[in-house]
Amino acid sequence: MGVLPAKEKMPSSKFVFPKNGATIGVNQTFTIQMRIKDLETGNFVNAAQNFYAAPQQLNGQGIIRGHSHVVIQQIPALDSTDLLNPEAFVFFKGLNSAGNSAGILAVEVTNGLPAGVYKISSINTASNHQPALAPVAQRGSLDDTVYVRPIFACPWNHLMWLLLVHSFQFCTLFRCAVQPAFVTMYRDYIATGARTML
Repeated sequence: MGVLPAKEKMPSSKFVFPKNGATIGVNQTFTIQMRIKDLETGNFVNAAQNFYAAPQQLNGQGIIRGHSHVVIQQIPALDSTDLLNPEAFVFFKGLNSAGNSAGILAVEVTNGLPAGVYKISSINTASNHQPALAPVAQRGSLDDTVYVRPIFACPWNHLMWLLLVHSFQFCTLFRCAVQPAFVTMYRDYIATGARTML
């Protein structure tokens, strides 16, 4: 197993970008940013030669020496309860460099992601790629996960917003019944990123 850190020095991470529930452009390059503390990042070995070959080690301050990874998997829907296949992912990258002065690690996802729903997860590990080991069982997760949806950027969104605003104004004055239809139409339009009603 290796050397375990003190409870107050267990690592923790949080995605800065994209945020949970965010929408991003379809097939548009974006940069994942993750803040991490109590992990001395930038320490890794050749996974093909030394995978799990040495125990977890701490630095002079009692912090785990290691690195992180990010993995992106497509899921059927935000409310899906389907189990995912760990061997199936659309993006995987080891973050082998040390974090910046703010403790942020970054990786570019070139050409982005196709339309759909995706789970972005961190995998924080010791130098030899084993998951970071904590000294207690009852604790929070040492990793983070966010869910994102790439959608098509559409120049008609502003027009649709103006239409929605003016429909509210018109229906407020004349008490018409069409107002809910405009609300539903715009909500569905933004949710799907489609142009089917135009």
